[in-house]
Amino acid sequence: MLQLTEVAKPTPKDNEVLIKVHAASINAADVNLLRGEPVPIRLMYGLRTPKHQIFGIDLVMPSLEMPRIVGLLRLPNM
Repeated sequence: MLQLTEVAKPTPKDNEVLIKVHAASINAADVNLLRGEPVPIRLMYGLRTPKHQIFGIDLVMPSLEMPRIVGLLRLPNM
């Protein structure tokens, strides 16, 4: 069962981006991750239950926070 839960705001580390999600959807990819299908996906995401309980592949993010990004990342001015 899926449920909406508030979580603490994480602090981004170097090479990470923290985004503020304004909307998200559940799609077939999220459902497959929860079910562990296809079976080889379980090796990456958990054999019995998902390692990470926060899902969401589609989202809307108008704002973000970056302490330091190394590499090629171009973002529009917001």
